[in-house]
Amino acid sequence: MSKLDDVQASLGNYFNHISGPNYIRIMDTPHVWGLPFGQEIMPQALARQAEFERAIEEIIQKARYRCDLSSLNSPDPDWVRVVLGAMDTALTNKMGRTTQTQFRFLFGQTPMSPFTEPANFTDFKAALVRLIRLRSSYWETMPEIWMGRFYRLEAGILSALKSRVFGDSAISSDDTKMTWNHSKIISVDGTEALVGGHNLNMDLFRSYPPVHDVSVVVHGAAAYSAQLYLNRMWDCGIDLFTKEKLNTRTLNWENGDSNRSLPADPLQQPTVTAYMKARQDALVAMHRSGVQPAAPDEQPAIPPREVPQDIRSQDLQTLEDLKLEVFQERIIYNQYDQFDRYKMSTAMLAVGKYWTGPNIETDYQKGSEIMKETLIKSAKRMIRMSQMDLISAWKKNWSDHVVCQWLMQALLANVALKVQVVVSPLDAGAGAEGDQYSFGSGASRTYELIKYYMTHDVNTDAKLTDKLAERADALSRLSIAPFFYTDAVRDDQSLEGETYKWPNLSKEGYTATLKQPSLESKPPRKGVIGSAALSVLSASGYIYNKVPSAPGNHAKIMIIDDEIYVVGSDNLYPGSLSEFNYLIEGDEAVNDLLTSYWQPLWQYSRPHVYGPKRPEAAYESNLSNPAYLYDLVVGTTATAINSTLKQFLSKHASDPIEIWYGQEDAGSPIVPMAPIPGVDPFAIASDGTPPSALLDSTFVFAIKAQFGLPEGVMPDVLPDIVVLGTDSQKVTYNMFFNTFQIATLDWGRGGAYAWRNYSQPTDSPYIFTYQVDMNFNAADPDSKFSSLPANVRDMLLQYNTSTMFSVQQLYLDLNNAGLQTMPQISGVPSNSPVYMKLQKDFVLKYWQSIAQSGQFVLGYAVHANAGTPSRTSMQPTSLNFMVSPHYDDTGAISKNHQLYTLNYLMETENRKLTVGGAFSWNWINDNEQNTYHGAMAVRREVFANFLIAAISPYLASIAITPTTTYRQSNAGFTWSASYSLARTPNQTFSYVSTPGSRVADYGFNASSHHSDTSGLISGHYNLDSAASASIDIAGNEITITLSASMNIDFSNGDLGAADISGLVGGYSNTIVLLVTVNDDGSISVADKPGYPTPKAIPANLSSGFMAGVDGVSGLADSLTSNYTTMTEYMKTFAAQVENYLNNSGTKWIFPGGQTFAFKKVGFSGNQDLVAHLVYVEPQ
Repeated sequence: MSKLDDVQASLGNYFNHISGPNYIRIMDTPHVWGLPFGQEIMPQALARQAEFERAIEEIIQKARYRCDLSSLNSPDPDWVRVVLGAMDTALTNKMGRTTQTQFRFLFGQTPMSPFTEPANFTDFKAALVRLIRLRSSYWETMPEIWMGRFYRLEAGILSALKSRVFGDSAISSDDTKMTWNHSKIISVDGTEALVGGHNLNMDLFRSYPPVHDVSVVVHGAAAYSAQLYLNRMWDCGIDLFTKEKLNTRTLNWENGDSNRSLPADPLQQPTVTAYMKARQDALVAMHRSGVQPAAPDEQPAIPPREVPQDIRSQDLQTLEDLKLEVFQERIIYNQYDQFDRYKMSTAMLAVGKYWTGPNIETDYQKGSEIMKETLIKSAKRMIRMSQMDLISAWKKNWSDHVVCQWLMQALLANVALKVQVVVSPLDAGAGAEGDQYSFGSGASRTYELIKYYMTHDVNTDAKLTDKLAERADALSRLSIAPFFYTDAVRDDQSLEGETYKWPNLSKEGYTATLKQPSLESKPPRKGVIGSAALSVLSASGYIYNKVPSAPGNHAKIMIIDDEIYVVGSDNLYPGSLSEFNYLIEGDEAVNDLLTSYWQPLWQYSRPHVYGPKRPEAAYESNLSNPAYLYDLVVGTTATAINSTLKQFLSKHASDPIEIWYGQEDAGSPIVPMAPIPGVDPFAIASDGTPPSALLDSTFVFAIKAQFGLPEGVMPDVLPDIVVLGTDSQKVTYNMFFNTFQIATLDWGRGGAYAWRNYSQPTDSPYIFTYQVDMNFNAADPDSKFSSLPANVRDMLLQYNTSTMFSVQQLYLDLNNAGLQTMPQISGVPSNSPVYMKLQKDFVLKYWQSIAQSGQFVLGYAVHANAGTPSRTSMQPTSLNFMVSPHYDDTGAISKNHQLYTLNYLMETENRKLTVGGAFSWNWINDNEQNTYHGAMAVRREVFANFLIAAISPYLASIAITPTTTYRQSNAGFTWSASYSLARTPNQTFSYVSTPGSRVADYGFNASSHHSDTSGLISGHYNLDSAASASIDIAGNEITITLSASMNIDFSNGDLGAADISGLVGGYSNTIVLLVTVNDDGSISVADKPGYPTPKAIPANLSSGFMAGVDGVSGLADSLTSNYTTMTEYMKTFAAQVENYLNNSGTKWIFPGGQTFAFKKVGFSGNQDLVAHLVYVEPQ
């Protein structure tokens, strides 16, 4: 069973309706991904609003039997003009009507109008009357028009204050439930619909700032599902629903509450049902064919509207605009806009929720709630959500926030599950009046609350035990981000709730803040997370000043396992309104949502996530894993390789090459021949007469070609040159030329001949597609490389670190015919004469001959070994290639082949290279592809050994070897003692192979113990020296810790009276070096602020009372002074190491500095040294 089947099975008798196939078009507004942060988005916002308007008109214009429109509120005047204009067009269009076309309008009624009908509702009714007066004489039939309001507003909450602040949400006091319609549906004749989150308020589309929202246009039987849901609403009793009908004769509105059977459903009539089914099938067939049957519309372009300079000038809530003449006959849209954007859904399940009475146990039709719980708890890999909020300031109890609880339960139950959520940031607002689009928690407090209740008991606030770290692990798989649509937000503008605000916003656009206090300042208490009453005061705008608005998100999207998604009107924060959703299944439809919507949303929002911060992909590098063990890896993405190759070929086309082939006698081999002096076969047109010198020669055909991009085609239109797929050591290579000609001479009987000269069209290049074997292991008999001549292998497998990673060298590799499979030809019809000649002469004769001898196509060559290689800290001694796939956020191999990487695998010091499996991490993530072209990684041990070699020589400064002597006189009452201290050469760190940041350790101990027992009383002189050091690498830091100490134990045999023991002195230092990389691949280090931290440890000696008299304390003082003098040298340790690591002759330098610019460096979580790369312009 599919996930859709599981949901339907769980719904029981609650409303649901399944259909399929359908075709879906995503309509997210304002669709400004990646644009600047500010008013610069408004031209695109206006253009997108025009597309949304066209989508509505396309639907309503086709109304023949029944047209439904439901929304939170009745449309504002601008949308009224759109709706009535489309109605007028539909009714004017002669469709062969024999019955009235029925229009049903259903709206909610919020506490903003608790006792009387809303002003917009009243004016909409008046506009409908005016429409009939002005336009009905042009119509095919008079319509049947109904208006309904679905709502219940309990007593006790309708204060003037509250009526000013309740908005588009489920709002309640602590003990009162209310409801109203919140569904947003436009549907016609069960065939076409628009469903989603958009309210018909033009201000939110066209004013700065607009709100982000998502709806879908539906073609197919799912449109009927929406109308079936609305039937349930129209069938409710008068405690929830009131309706009225327009008497088209008297033009009066008449109450219709007394008869629940009206309005009758025309879609139930057999002839209409047959029409609906035929129309549904025709729409699906049209989309499957990819062709619209009707001629393109000849409509005038929508006149551009200026971006408003004064935000108040766009206050579209005035009703004065209704006085304009707006009912002129409109253009009939015979074609669908954005036709190629419709994608097939194999199945769609319509699910809703609504009340039928006051009892929550029996009258709450909660199908949507069951759907959410079922999907969340059954998710296997990934849940993605784009929502306004998960937490509502209007609900004070954590127990109300069931979606958050389901997410926690799902994360705890399934260790493979990840959750990604995007919500409105704190203080989100939109429109001319700063409508609220955040309920006070944003991403930060939402994450805080889930983290709190993941680790604390709801009722007692006691900390929960987590011995197995299951709760910590669950939290590590939860990411919640505030909504961002671009990466053009400066760092100082990006702090949620503080600096993340729309720039250049006039005060009219400010919003009333609902920002709740952080948990640090006000933690939850026994399941209470806030106060609805205080939220009302905050939201009123009367108690607290309004604040600048942040970008608002009004979408209601949930994606499960990238297999199915929910779109509709239903928010995931707690609420009990009337809602409608589609559950959409099918690879084509789901992939479209992922690529066109979720990918840019998460790309721009993810950098601001609360929860585990996702590092750059390459920082997961683990070359110490036994499956890899490469010393050095370079991985570059397919998109970077292709853009750089195209750049190179567009600017550096090779010289034209001519290759002639001839045949001595019929049946003899066709072999290369020398060009005939003075003869240019490429200048002779087809069917022309070649000169006698050519006719009398052995000539069969000649090719003239020039590598490069065809001049008549833009580079981004051409296919990729290199295509990386799932084969780990093969790539697809598309070869094309700047120019390509082939001239052929075919002889017939009796001396007849046919002369042909074919040239590649400038705008349609010939493309030769090969599979290229990139296994460069000469010892592998299965590799094509092993059969190449030795000199050719040397050209391909060269280790000049200045050029070995260049696209020029890669292009050389690709053009070796010995590594290629027989090409497939495209760009020319397969049944055309030119195709036959290309196949016969270029492929079967020319290419096969050079493939057998391992030559390069058209003799292509680069001077790969020219020049002296730049100094690097690594010299590869073996090389091979491997293609790595790209993994999506769930860990599955993605279909985005542009992010697959071609990896150069290298060993040094003549170690044997064995190619393992694909890397288990990405080298570049989707959100990095516009910043970096690839990454270079150095195995942990290799860089650790570099540091060991660099730093070990300075260890002598802490490695002090003492020497002591002690003598007593024969009488036993006098003594003599001496010591010496020496720095100990040839000290070195040891590599630490165990995982962790510690990569090197050093320990030193030296002792000198001398005693004399020849006297009456024995004595001794003992010195013990100890030193230790370590190197840790993590983040972008190298940390070196040092310590040294000297201890004394002296006795002159006087029963302790002159003994002395303890610490002579000590020293410690922590050095933290910040690592950066220069464009040329050399790294530099600098002290981290606050470091180094040298610390001298003073002497701490204990002595007998005779030590001073007997001269022992003088000996100890001398020793302490000398030891301190020696360890003073340690203070320069940090400077010496830093100088070494920054010296041009000894510093670390990555290979490839002439091919790449190095942009960022650091250490992976497994301590590989990782640098990010960008190709420099190839020369």
